[in-house]
Amino acid sequence: MSLMGALNSAISSLHANSQALSNVSDNLANSNTTAYKSTSTSFSSLVAGSANTSSGGVISNSRSNVTQQGLQAATSNATDLAIEGDGFFVVTDGTMSYYTRNGEFQVDEEGYLTNGDYYLMGWATDENGKIAGGTSEDSLRTIDIDSLQSSVDPTSEVNMQANLPADANGPTTTNTAATITTSLNSAISADSGQTVAFDINGTTITLTGGAGNTIEVADIVTAINAQTATTGVTASTDADGNLTLTSSATGSAAEITIDNVTGTGASVAGSNLSTLGITDTGGDSTETVNGTSTTTDGDTYETTFEVFDSLGTSSTVTVTWEKTAANSWQMTFGDPVGVNGNVIGTSSTDPVTVTFNSDGTLASTSADPSFSVSGWTTGAADSTIDLGLGTVGNSDGLTQYASDEDDPQIEVKSIIQDGQAYGSLSSVEIGDDGSVTAFFDNGEERVIYKIAVSTFPNSNGLSEKSNGIYARSSSSGNSTLHIAGQGGAGSINGGYLESSTVDTSREFSSMLSAQQAYSASSQIMSTASSMFDKLLEAVR
Repeated sequence: MSLMGALNSAISSLHANSQALSNVSDNLANSNTTAYKSTSTSFSSLVAGSANTSSGGVISNSRSNVTQQGLQAATSNATDLAIEGDGFFVVTDGTMSYYTRNGEFQVDEEGYLTNGDYYLMGWATDENGKIAGGTSEDSLRTIDIDSLQSSVDPTSEVNMQANLPADANGPTTTNTAATITTSLNSAISADSGQTVAFDINGTTITLTGGAGNTIEVADIVTAINAQTATTGVTASTDADGNLTLTSSATGSAAEITIDNVTGTGASVAGSNLSTLGITDTGGDSTETVNGTSTTTDGDTYETTFEVFDSLGTSSTVTVTWEKTAANSWQMTFGDPVGVNGNVIGTSSTDPVTVTFNSDGTLASTSADPSFSVSGWTTGAADSTIDLGLGTVGNSDGLTQYASDEDDPQIEVKSIIQDGQAYGSLSSVEIGDDGSVTAFFDNGEERVIYKIAVSTFPNSNGLSEKSNGIYARSSSSGNSTLHIAGQGGAGSINGGYLESSTVDTSREFSSMLSAQQAYSASSQIMSTASSMFDKLLEAVR
């Protein structure tokens, strides 16, 4: 190698190690840049001339490590995204498509997910969350969170889980006897042999005056009781000694009829009800008294649930539960009441009957239990609401078990209705398959987009731009779009960002190596310069 060759080698070394130092500087400057991929420097020899006098030095090449996976760090922003595995987010500047792993996306004032001047792209989905229009690049759309509005659904079904107390009281019936309390508390005057007769419930009772020319109250009691089997009436005296007649039976069918009061002899001839101390209320010489039957309803309870009409207006319906017999209940529905306390519709339905088995499980309900609401004052369409009360023979809906409480109550476990009011967007969430789910303040949630993940045959061949953006090149090959987690594409982690792949300790080591090589090369140039000076001196 000639002296000029040594000088050329030193110059090439200075240039190569300058490039290496530049890459180290770039890496260290971006050690905290989201999804930054470190650049390494490779060196290769440069040979010129024959084998005996070869010289030339060294050349350097910068190599991007685009496929290197960075660590993922959690953030507090749900729209921060990181890809775990291969692939890139597809973004656009409005003209062309680009690719990035920098997932610092935010919702701008127009509702788009953006990273600087670039818009995140994905596929729009239908109402079932399925991709609509295919997964081609032509189907990609900029993700607009505000593009979807909440829907309104009228209540069409209400499912209930509740326990009705088995120890609640059912209906009770109280029966009373027919009773006549007379004012007769002293003997009836009747000469010996004279008679007084009267009919009780069609059976004639005859009494005859005795030696004392009287018929005693006690004798009347004895005579009536002797015929109880026929008349169904017993006689007694009350605390004041008044003759009292009581039916043996109770209830509304129990009856005492007294008529045909007659007598013989001058003192009792022409007798009437007054002879027995009975006031003739009807003036027909007949007195009829019936017993009574009074039924008291079973225990009743009230629960409420919310319903929505076809315009999304909320109202409350009250359900009244009445125990109608052992293991049997009846449901009735009140008119819907709006938030201002006014009735805003009319509930119209037959009561729904519910029965239970002896083990507390549901035995039966009315066929197709439901209720309807008509005449909504809001202008909504009439509603028909089906009731889900559970499966016959199971305990997945209504049950009837004892509450073991002094004051039994219905225990409502859950009441779920399928209606909803109009809502406003409250938040978004991104799943590992790239599903963008919108959450509304009315409880509705809906998948509105699927984020696309793009892969390349040679990702390290992508052309790098600022802000972690890459463009396709002839070296990278064409992109292939995937649903996240499928076809070799990585999954997406919402609320995470990929960290820089720069290893600062390695970079400092590389920097020292470049510094030493550069210093050594500069010494070669200094030595070569001195040798040239010696040569020139010799010539002079």
